Amino acid sequence: MITKEKIERRRTRAELRQFVAEVRVAVESYPDEMKKARKKAGLYKMFVDEVMPLALAADHICDCTDYLEPVCGNQGYDVVIYDAMGNYKGKIEIAKPYKGDVNAEDVKLLEQRGFGNIKIHKLGEGLSEVAGHILATAKKKALKDYSDCTLLLVGAIAPPFECELEPLEKTAELLKIELQSIPYNAKQVVLVVPPLTKCFIIQS
Repeated sequence: MITKEKIERRRTRAELRQFVAEVRVAVESYPDEMKKARKKAGLYKMFVDEVMPLALAADHICDCTDYLEPVCGNQGYDVVIYDAMGNYKGKIEIAKPYKGDVNAEDVKLLEQRGFGNIKIHKLGEGLSEVAGHILATAKKKALKDYSDCTLLLVGAIAPPFECELEPLEKTAELLKIELQSIPYNAKQVVLVVPPLTKCFIIQS
C-alpha cells in the first residue's frame, strides 16, 4: 500500500497533496491498512507525522515549481527541497510533538470499542492541550543550527467540530505569538495546525 520508494519520490507541492489524498482514500478502503495507519505502524508513522503536515504547509515553504523529497531515517532533517532544474535549495525539519503514551492508549481503545478516550474541553481549546509540548519542542530546536533548514512545527489535535474552527484559529494565533518570542537559528519557522487550512509564519 505504502512503500519507501513512494514516500521518498520527488514531487511538487501539488503532486504531494495529490499523493496524500490518494493514499488516504486507498487506506480507508482496506480495514487492515487502516489499523496500521492508526497505530502509525512502519512507514505510516512517517506518512502521518511528516508527509501529511508537509503537504498542508508546502505552499508556505517552497515555490510551486520546486520539488520536495521526503527522506526516511534520522539524519537531522526530514525533507530536501530542489528547484525545477534539480538544484538543491534547502532542507525541512518536521517536529510533531504529542504524548506517545496517550496516543497509544487511544489507538488501543479505538480498536477495542470503536472510539478512543473522551476528552472534554472548551470550544477551540484542543490545541491548548498540546501547546506546552510544542513550545518545549520549539525551545529545544532553537538550540540547534537549522540555518539551512525550514523548521515545520505541527500542532496535532483531534478533529474539531465546524463550530470550533474559529476559536481554534484564535488559540493558534496566541500560540504563534509565544513561539515568535523564541530566538531560532533557522531559515524559516512555520506552524501548521491540521485541519486549519492556513499556516502560521513564526519566522521568515
